[in-house]
Amino acid sequence: FGKNIGSRCPVETIEYVDENGATKVIDCYFKHGANKDKSKGLLELYKDLGVKLPAKVKLDKILEILSKHRAFHNVTKLEMLAIKYNVKIIYCPKYHCELNAIEGLWCNQKAFIRSRTDQSFEKMIKLISDSRTHFVERKIALKLFRRFWRSIEAYSQAPVLLARRQQQQQEVLPKAPPRYGRQRRPADFAPSEISELYLMPTAWQPRYGSDFSTIPCLSRSVSFHMNDRREQESSPQGISTERSQIPKTACGSYNNNANTGVIRESDVIGLPLNRAVKDMVELFSKMNMSSTARGQQQVSCDNCSDKTALHWCEKCVKHYCSLCVREVHLLKVFQSHVSVPIAEKSSSFCTVHPDEKIKEHEFVRVQEAATEAKALMERKLREMRTMKQDLQHLNRISEEKVKVQQKENENTRNAIEHTISRMQTLLDMRKQVLIKQIDDDERAEISALQNQNQYIRNKMNSVDLINHCTRELVERNNNIHILKVKDDLLNSYKMLRREYKSLNFDSNTTTLQFNSAPATLAQFEQDISKLGVLQWKSTSIC
Repeated sequence: FGKNIGSRCPVETIEYVDENGATKVIDCYFKHGANKDKSKGLLELYKDLGVKLPAKVKLDKILEILSKHRAFHNVTKLEMLAIKYNVKIIYCPKYHCELNAIEGLWCNQKAFIRSRTDQSFEKMIKLISDSRTHFVERKIALKLFRRFWRSIEAYSQAPVLLARRQQQQQEVLPKAPPRYGRQRRPADFAPSEISELYLMPTAWQPRYGSDFSTIPCLSRSVSFHMNDRREQESSPQGISTERSQIPKTACGSYNNNANTGVIRESDVIGLPLNRAVKDMVELFSKMNMSSTARGQQQVSCDNCSDKTALHWCEKCVKHYCSLCVREVHLLKVFQSHVSVPIAEKSSSFCTVHPDEKIKEHEFVRVQEAATEAKALMERKLREMRTMKQDLQHLNRISEEKVKVQQKENENTRNAIEHTISRMQTLLDMRKQVLIKQIDDDERAEISALQNQNQYIRNKMNSVDLINHCTRELVERNNNIHILKVKDDLLNSYKMLRREYKSLNFDSNTTTLQFNSAPATLAQFEQDISKLGVLQWKSTSIC
């Protein structure tokens, strides 16, 4: 970031969460004014953030002060999402993954797939499914649960192991602790690091506190741990450690009655919550609350749409909250309106006198009123029967129209297919004629070129032969023989030279070109575009 307006600025906006948990966005560029589309600089950003700077401050001091502001803290998108939904994120160290059952499942699947894959997608998909079956058949879950509880027991004995290690270091020379890459063995952790092994969410703190022995886990793993303990206690070669030295875990305490195979109520109460069941209970609770709210028929105010409506105005035909019902009816036009609580809202009202007191109505005999009403209903029934007959006739005509339209469209499609197929056949025939002509001309041209090449190769052989004979005579230095064959060689040379001069060294070649006649092609395209124009025709259906 630069200090003044128009200086460097790597981002367009800065989004951060203030002290109250509200998300705020600061623009780093001017949106309007004389400096539109220019960067604001750190001085202007200070004003937007509400921070006061001392006079004549330098850039280094500005950067130092801004580094302490929330807007310039590095916050990941995951943390922003957690802040939005009030969720706490705790980043655990890498050695935590060794005791995570889900991480163990992934590691087992990864090892299974890598040892059998051939780097193809289909094989990879099949191995993913097979790895799940392998995980169940080999009972890897038992191995992971045993590893978890043995590690917990090792961590509980960390103070004893630490004291023993310090004693050994005093007796021998100090040695660096063994390391395995970036990870350490359980015995290499300090007691202060044990509590960081499994960090609980904030919502579980009141129930479990900070004791690592009450780590929430699956109830299945708890039962495995209890069974392992009871088997060790019941066996003759059981653990010789005193009961007071056995660490108290999430499974509860153990006594001499544990080998009876009966799980006490106190042990069950001491078990951690089942997270899946807890989530299901919360879901059903929310569903019940929403259904109860619907039963109460709470409606929002039709004026502000923010608050719950408590009043109903029959003339306005609207629901109002306590504030809006006063503000709306303060106007002179609406002062004659009468509002009532929603609980007293009538489900029906008089259509003759909705707002006035009931007046005296004319009385008629029930028999006469019923006869008149019956006659009116009979007339309406006759009208409805006539309407039904007309609608049935229209429905039949519409169905016939649909059938006729479908048949005509099918015939039109067949005609289009036949015409296009005929045109394609003609084009294919023309294509075959042109290709055959190209093949014939190509064979004739290639044959002529091959004959010419053969003639040239023969002349080259003759030149080589005469050259070889001449060189042999010169090298032998036989004067008599040279004089004898001199005339023959000269005659051969003259004849070869005449043939050489008669050769045509023209490098031009003749090639076939396809002349599509653009004017003809354009006319053809125009004819195709006008071919088969669709037109509507009316058909009468009785």
